[in-house]
Amino acid sequence: MTLEIVLTVGAMRSCDLWLHPWGRLALGCHELFPSLEKVQMATLFTKIIEGDLPGEFVWKDECCVAFLSIAPLNPGHTLVVPRVETEHWIDLDPDVVGHIFQVTQSIGKAMEQEYAPVKVGTIVLGLEVPHVHVHVVPVWSPTDLDFHNAKAGTPPETLAREAVRIRGALVKLGYSQVAE
Repeated sequence: MTLEIVLTVGAMRSCDLWLHPWGRLALGCHELFPSLEKVQMATLFTKIIEGDLPGEFVWKDECCVAFLSIAPLNPGHTLVVPRVETEHWIDLDPDVVGHIFQVTQSIGKAMEQEYAPVKVGTIVLGLEVPHVHVHVVPVWSPTDLDFHNAKAGTPPETLAREAVRIRGALVKLGYSQVAE
């Protein structure tokens, strides 16, 4: 059984969903309710990784995946995400961090080949989804990395087309972890 809860809380800050010791759910701040246990709910990215939500994958291996951002800064904007749910990259095992950046570099090389940008930029931010992810973006100017320029509502067909381009470039570069 899956429990999905969507909450919209106006100006409330630093509050989460908590579980009382006797099994009831509550919305509150742990500082105010020390007897409550925080409910761990799968992140949006975990739901994409597990196939519960759609995603345009370009890379899959035992440690991480990469899929297109649904609000791309530029065509091809990809997120490299570890399979393990961790909120902050400094809390990841150093081997996982190294692997994620190797994958980021591989995707960057594919973007360089496919899009011919001036540079391929990376950003590790994680303010909106509490699951480590590296943004990999082909860039032609510094403003290309400004999230105010994100193109929310990009049609799924457009994302699918860009994923095909990146997967094709990864195959040409000889990578076997290309998502199908």
